[in-house]
Amino acid sequence: MKKGMIKVSALYPNGDGSTFDMDYYCNQHVPMTKNLLGQH
Repeated sequence: MKKGMIKVSALYPNGDGSTFDMDYYCNQHVPMTKNLLGQH
């Protein structure tokens, strides 16, 4: 199987009162991405 490079982006709102939630990112987006990509 040929392996290549991919780019994963997580987009968040950027308005008044919006903040980045690192805990949510690490506990939701990172595991979801690992699950979608599988173990390589």
